[in-house]
Amino acid sequence: MPQTAAQKAGGKAEEAPRRNRFQILAQVIGAPDFDIGDRAALRRTNPDLLPGLPVFHRLLARINPSVNEQDAAVWGAILHVVALTAPNGHSLPAGEALCKAGLSESRFARLMAARNDALLDQVTIVARRLSASQMPIDWSHIAKLLLADHHGDREDAQRQRFRIAKDFYHELEKVDP
Repeated sequence: MPQTAAQKAGGKAEEAPRRNRFQILAQVIGAPDFDIGDRAALRRTNPDLLPGLPVFHRLLARINPSVNEQDAAVWGAILHVVALTAPNGHSLPAGEALCKAGLSESRFARLMAARNDALLDQVTIVARRLSASQMPIDWSHIAKLLLADHHGDREDAQRQRFRIAKDFYHELEKVDP
């Protein structure tokens, strides 16, 4: 049986760590043959409730089969924001995409300062902004920030915040020197 575009983009679960699993996730969810009902469910459902949906488990079985119950809420948020912006593409680094979408410095500062549940909320807010502006985004660094924050890995979380901020302010300088 021939593979769909989503299957080709996703590869086997054991291959996902070798490639950027967040970009693979965006390719799978954004693929034209991805089930429209599943995409709508990922967009509309509260991220906390996504672990109760079959699409949540099907995607993670392919992308990251080692997700445990403690990480489910964070992965729910990741799937939610990726689904919100999947039609836009996934080509721009997060900081650059946020700047080009017109995110204010104060909103950006709130995102960078947020921790735990507040971080999940801020990421959802900016994802809706990106979706409305049809801005493509590579969620890799924000997803890594969410996971590092959730696991209490301050060093990695700070590294991800630095990378996102660097890209945001680099782009801001190009726009408003």
